[in-house]
Amino acid sequence: KGAAIARLTLEWTAIVGPDIARLSEPEKLSGIARGGAKKGSASPGATLRLRVAAGTALEFQHRSSQLLERINGYFGHAMIARLQFVQGPLRVHAAARPRQPPVDPAIRREAAARVVDIGDDQLRAALERLGTRILAGRTQT
Repeated sequence: KGAAIARLTLEWTAIVGPDIARLSEPEKLSGIARGGAKKGSASPGATLRLRVAAGTALEFQHRSSQLLERINGYFGHAMIARLQFVQGPLRVHAAARPRQPPVDPAIRREAAARVVDIGDDQLRAALERLGTRILAGRTQT
């Protein structure tokens, strides 16, 4: 059971493509065959629960036959019979986030110089961080 969902999770982008993978992730696989079936394979009645980004469940529902075809085609047999969609926040994968290069110390000094007259230490520190990001051309939070 765990091996099948792990494989789906690891290979999700290859299975459904980057556009769909960005808005969804496999969450749970139920109905896995036990005993006589090949270990890690799903029974013909297996259900895959997908977590989808808020507001996209209807679109995914309309594309469910296409998704089933892609998933089953990837594995080479009818692994999944039904899809269940749950709307909610997706996990943020640390590996998916691009690493930001270090900020030039000159930019940090310039941002600090612009807020030096602010008396409140917390406000000054927050504005300095914001100014550094703006001056560096970054949009991260």
